[in-house]
Amino acid sequence: MEQIPLFNPENQKQQREVNKADLKTFRTLKIEEDGDPRDGGIKPKIRLRGNWLDRAGFKPGTRVNVTCIAYGIIKLHAFGQASMEKEAV
Repeated sequence: MEQIPLFNPENQKQQREVNKADLKTFRTLKIEEDGDPRDGGIKPKIRLRGNWLDRAGFKPGTRVNVTCIAYGIIKLHAFGQASMEKEAV
């Protein structure tokens, strides 16, 4: 099966046609607003939650490094106690 770039707006139709098994490898999230608009203190916020994080190696209590790879691209890297326990098994 041909690999489709996940964030290429030109391939939106192809992305919708990806089979359901492949959809479990990525999620679409909305960036939320956080803060008070009256103060002009609106900041973007991302919340991640769900069993899919556990299956991806992000256990409760695990610390993560968040790295900005490029404009609009971030990377999460799990480290710390919870991730080390899984590696030891």
